[in-house]
Amino acid sequence: MHCTDRAEAGRRLGERLRRQRPPEVVLGLAGGGVPVAMAVADALALPLDLMVVQKLGVPLQPELAMGAVGPGGALAVNPSVLAAADIDADELATEERRARTGRGDRARQLRTARPAQPLARRRVVIVDDAMVSGATALAACRAVRAAGASHLVLAVPTATRSSADRLRAAANEVVVLDTVDDDATLGDHYTDFRPVTDDHAAHLMAGLL
Repeated sequence: MHCTDRAEAGRRLGERLRRQRPPEVVLGLAGGGVPVAMAVADALALPLDLMVVQKLGVPLQPELAMGAVGPGGALAVNPSVLAAADIDADELATEERRARTGRGDRARQLRTARPAQPLARRRVVIVDDAMVSGATALAACRAVRAAGASHLVLAVPTATRSSADRLRAAANEVVVLDTVDDDATLGDHYTDFRPVTDDHAAHLMAGLL
């Protein structure tokens, strides 16, 4: 299922979510998840908030995710990447500390005057623009669970099959519009898949764009 951009993907996700019991809060993962989540929230007339999750990059290969950290101490790691990169416990701890500092800095930048939505005892949907390894989404799911959500839906326009399978145990429901092979390029799901910077996401959340 091809989408013009993240806004169209969010509208289609909103249509899919409308067919089931609706959530009460929409959480967009910064940054590319924010415009998708905005369209979902608009389609369902729900409050919107964001969550900052920071990728744990492999040393010397920072683009390769070996895990991710989220708020409240949430941590997710990819054992296969750790093994392949021969990452020991000390290296993992060092990267986790670095990622948590970066996550805190980004959260302060992205958090606008919009008050944080309470999650305890509420039905929450986490929205991202694509899911490759699933580490970022898994850290987000663990953070939302720890915050006391009563029901958790993970919704993404496109995901690899392995990541979608991996996340089914972390959420009550996983909604994916387009599941692809693990070696596929997820950006091909979109005509426009330009990166969403933190400045852009902050302006979107502040209602300035």
